[in-house]
Amino acid sequence: MNLIEKFHINRVKNENLISQERDLTRVNIDEKTSLLLAVDSDGGIGNKKGDAVQVPPETLGRFAVRVPLMEIIAASSQPLMIIDALTVEMEDTGKRIIAGIRDMCRKADVNSLPITGSTEENIPTQETGIGIMVLGTMVREDWTIGSSQKGDVIAAAGIPKSAPEFEVRLDDEEIISFEELQILRQQDGIRDILPVGSRGIRYEMSELAHTAGCNFIETGKNIDLERSGGPATSVIFSAADKKVLAEVRGKINAPINEIGETK
Repeated sequence: MNLIEKFHINRVKNENLISQERDLTRVNIDEKTSLLLAVDSDGGIGNKKGDAVQVPPETLGRFAVRVPLMEIIAASSQPLMIIDALTVEMEDTGKRIIAGIRDMCRKADVNSLPITGSTEENIPTQETGIGIMVLGTMVREDWTIGSSQKGDVIAAAGIPKSAPEFEVRLDDEEIISFEELQILRQQDGIRDILPVGSRGIRYEMSELAHTAGCNFIETGKNIDLERSGGPATSVIFSAADKKVLAEVRGKINAPINEIGETK
């Protein structure tokens, strides 16, 4: 029996199979397995005449897929497929964007992921746009969203950076890498991990605490809590105690700043 057949059987038994979990959509297939969907979009970024931020299409592809990949991996899910919706022609802008997507998949060690999608072949476009979705699968008992507990330390790994204020580069040691995200995910004592989006660290900290039924106290002053994290250049996470935080600092190069605690 495949996953779709299992889903339809369980749908008859239980109507609450689809839920919104922060920025993720969760589909419970059966008692052991869930699918996760993460979606992001970018517009006006590329090498076309109307693009406000001028970058090569490959760069757009890399950073467009980075956000949903980060969200899927942070939630202890295994990426399964990538779907891109491009508002540009396949030749040659679309191919270059897809090349960037594949390059980022290699960096995330998921280079075998199938990629499908669509392009605009009828209307000449003057501006670049992309919508992108990453589909993942996970074991339900490994679910980590909302796992923070009262008294946890909340910290940020990486510095929030976003265009046009910053030139965001993958070789910037101040932004978190996929390898470092995996180290965080595998560290004992790390509970919940949440990539920082356009609303900044303070908003994500409130989301992390809220989904665990907690409040939070801000303690950190060494990092901008309002600045956009752009293409997930940083993540926040909850740690059981400061000893765990010290262990993490010894394992990753991205800056780690303590920013609060749950209560």
